[in-house]
Amino acid sequence: MSCRGVVVVAVTTAIGTGSITVVIEGKDKASGTYYTLLTGVAITTNTTNRYYTVYPGLTAAANVVASDVLPEIWRVRVVANNANPSTFSVGAATLV
Repeated sequence: MSCRGVVVVAVTTAIGTGSITVVIEGKDKASGTYYTLLTGVAITTNTTNRYYTVYPGLTAAANVVASDVLPEIWRVRVVANNANPSTFSVGAATLV
């Protein structure tokens, strides 16, 4: 099923002194290279972040919304910003 966009939710339950950054990436089929569609800000508190959105025609907002079409192949990558442990979950809902 193809989709035009995605909403990503990150929930941190034990961030402690750690931090994470959520990155949404698309894949170029020809080269096999992933490219960044949206990079969130570092999450440093226990919270629910439901504001990572990629969808065409939306008003872009730095680190929150990208006005872009989601490619056929995409991924969500979570970057640990330091060596301190964190507990989190990340989910995604596609938008048609």
